[in-house]
Amino acid sequence: MTPVIEGGDVKEPLRDRVLGRVTAEDVLKPGTADILVPRNTLLHEHWCDLLEENSVDSVKVRSVVSCDTDFGVCAHCYGRDLARGHIINKG
Repeated sequence: MTPVIEGGDVKEPLRDRVLGRVTAEDVLKPGTADILVPRNTLLHEHWCDLLEENSVDSVKVRSVVSCDTDFGVCAHCYGRDLARGHIINKG
């Protein structure tokens, strides 16, 4: 996932797009092989701050569109429970 840019202006920054989502793969520190955010991590405010501080420009996140579960959507692909602020509960 990348920021939404139209006409050279950032319409929606990366932080706003990934907040509450779960990483699909390790996010590496730009220019190195160091893992900045591990795979399957719920991106809350702390992680988004870390992404901004390290100038990360794209993050691969899990999505309900590509979820491989047989029935419904798994918790990782659903992401953050907007009422409670943590990963959604099962069921």
